[in-house]
Amino acid sequence: MSRSMNTCKTCRFYDDGQCRKNPPVAVLEGKSIHGIFPRVEDGDWCGQFAEMTQLSVILTDRQLARLHGYGSPMARTIYRVRPLIKDYSVEECCRILGAKSGSRAYNNITIVYGWLTNTTG
Repeated sequence: MSRSMNTCKTCRFYDDGQCRKNPPVAVLEGKSIHGIFPRVEDGDWCGQFAEMTQLSVILTDRQLARLHGYGSPMARTIYRVRPLIKDYSVEECCRILGAKSGSRAYNNITIVYGWLTNTTG
């Protein structure tokens, strides 16, 4: 693949003009701290490029659910997380779905999010 094809806009870590490869950097503004992700242009590139591949392209929701049984917690988690992954990070998904850190629900959301975004090791 040529360098012109490996741009920020086509990288899986690109999110609306921000690079989400790494956690946000803490920035002090007045008396509050904010997390800021690096701003990037569509045509920018770096050595950390990763293609936008998703397990969801390979396996449908139904196939993933069948692997775990349709009534299982994992199957329910797949259907709850799927609509959120485009707009939210895994931590935001957990918060939105009311899963506390360390809970089974939190772990299931983290696993399913990884499957659907292909971010697991």
